[in-house]
This record gives sequence, C-alpha cells and structure tokens, in this order.
Amino acid sequence: ELLKTMPLRVCVGFTCSVLQGLIVTVGRPLALRFALERLGGGRVLGATDVIALVALLSGVVIADGCLTCWSKVTLTDHVSVGAFSLMSTLILEKAATSPAQAGAGKNAMSLLGNDVTRMINALKWTGMLPSAIGGILGGVVMLLVSLGWSSLIGLAMAFGVMGANLGLARFTGKAEKANLEAADERMRLLEQAIHMMRGVKYFAWEPHSLKQITELRIKECLKIRRFRNWEMFSINLGRISPVLSCLATFLMYGVVLGNPLTAADIFGALLIFQSLRTSLILIPSNFTHLNNLFLQCKRIEEYAMGDAAPK
Repeated sequence: ELLKTMPLRVCVGFTCSVLQGLIVTVGRPLALRFALERLGGGRVLGATDVIALVALLSGVVIADGCLTCWSKVTLTDHVSVGAFSLMSTLILEKAATSPAQAGAGKNAMSLLGNDVTRMINALKWTGMLPSAIGGILGGVVMLLVSLGWSSLIGLAMAFGVMGANLGLARFTGKAEKANLEAADERMRLLEQAIHMMRGVKYFAWEPHSLKQITELRIKECLKIRRFRNWEMFSINLGRISPVLSCLATFLMYGVVLGNPLTAADIFGALLIFQSLRTSLILIPSNFTHLNNLFLQCKRIEEYAMGDAAPK
C-alpha cells in the first residue's frame, strides 16, 4: 500500500540511499587515495592543485551529506508517516465497526500505543538498509581492487561476525514478542481498573490494584531490558568487527605476503573498513527490526481479520 501511495518518493529515496552507501565506501576512499598519491614523494603542489584537491574532497563530503538527507527524508520520514497513517486508519476503522462486546476498543488502544509506535521506530532503522547494502558491495570491490586477495581474510572475519549477529536476531525477536505480550497484559489490567474505578474507590482497592499494575509493569520492564541487552550486544559485536578485520588484512598483506605498505593503501583501506563498520552494524540491526515489523504487522492483521486479541 505504501508503494502505491508514494512510489516516486520511495524509488528516489532508495536510489539516494544506495548512492550514499557507495560514496562512503567508494567515493571517499578514492578521493583520499588520489590526494595521498598527489602529495606523496615530497612533491610540492601549486595553488591550483591544492584548490582542486580541496574541491574534490569537499564535493565528496557535500554529496554524501545531500544524499543522506534526501534518503532519510523520503525513506524514513515519509514512509514512517505513511505507515502510521495507514495502520492507524486500519485499526480505528476496525474498532469503529466491531461490536462493543468484542473488546475492539481495548485491543485498538493496545495496538496503537505499543505496536504502531514501535513500528515507526523500526521503520526509521530499515530506511537505512539500502545504504548499508550499497556500502557493503562497494567496500568489498574496493578492498579487492586495492589490496587483492589478502583482503578476503578480513572480509571473511567481518562477514562471520555479521552472520553471528544475524543469528542473534532470532533471540531479539522472541524478546520483542514477549515484551509486546507483557504490554498487552498491563494495558488490559489498567483499562479494567479504570472502568471499575467506582467500585475500586468504594471498596478501597486502590493499593491492591496499584500492586497488580506495578508487578505487571516490572515484568514488562524486565522483558524490555532483555530485548535491549540483545540489541546492544549485536551492535557492539558489529563495532569491533572492522578493527579485527583490518588487523587481519594488513598482517596478511604486509607481513605474510611481504607487500610494501604505502600511505595510499593503508589510509584508503582503513577508511573503507571504518566505513564498513556502519553497514556491518546496520544490516544485523535491520534484520532484527524487520523481524519485529513482521511480528507487529501480524498482530495488526490478526486484529483486523477479526481476532479478539492479538497473539
């Protein structure tokens, strides 16, 4: 439905995001390599050469910034707002047309307060997935061209860590599901206490109701913490991947194979590995968020198809 309502924006955002990833892992390293080669060997540059190098580096940075802004506005902001409007309309229409005894209003409140809001947060992450994929492809090609087959050692280590992160997505998905179920239970009890407020006040059940709601909230927070722990573990595992990959690549290239290490090769490869860090973090994180998106869409679909309570 989102592709039908805003096809041009999604296509433009997807293209800008992929180009931004290629600029980060291809354009910037090539510009840096060119600048170092021109400055190497004790060469003295004239004013025209210096201006040209500054213009080249500035142009790459400006292009990176512009493409980042355009891709975030289209793929993140517009798609998130469109998804919020679409899902909210679907849930509210179902609540308005469902019988009162089916508890449609309560389920709608829970879905709007938990699933839809978390869906918007997940969409903000998934909007950066095309950039991460483009960055990975460009970085792999650049490393193979600049360092040859020795870069495969570092790439194998990087993709091994990414594979481990993808395996962690299963645990984060289970944690998110338990988190949503705990939130539904807390919302159900809270709504029950609000609807029975006259009886609660009459029989002085406030401490008992507060204790029940607090216990459910504590259980929900524990499940939220479990989800965040898995998510942060996955992100930090991706952060250390470029360091280990870069170390393994240079040991193979310079020590084992005995190739000369020039400034252009070293700093160019370092910039590629550091640029790959974002992609290696974003891709596993996006698989986690995509898993959560499918879970939230499934719960909304179950509600829209007539189930009394999302599972």
